[in-house]
Amino acid sequence: MAKVTTTMMTVEEAAEYMKVDPKTVYRLINDKELKAAAVGRVYRIYLRDLEDFLQKSKLKVQRAPKRSY
Repeated sequence: MAKVTTTMMTVEEAAEYMKVDPKTVYRLINDKELKAAAVGRVYRIYLRDLEDFLQKSKLKVQRAPKRSY
């Protein structure tokens, strides 16, 4: 049997990784902004999906228009 090296995280672990509240992670999942797998009654998030989300979020922030006051 092949060894699986894919890292999965709980919502709480993902929240700690991003330094946000777990409610924020649930919102991102429900809004389909962050991919997650439903395992029974809980979600699991692949580390690669979390890192992809953060990279895309970083690009959005960098491309945000400057406000003129």
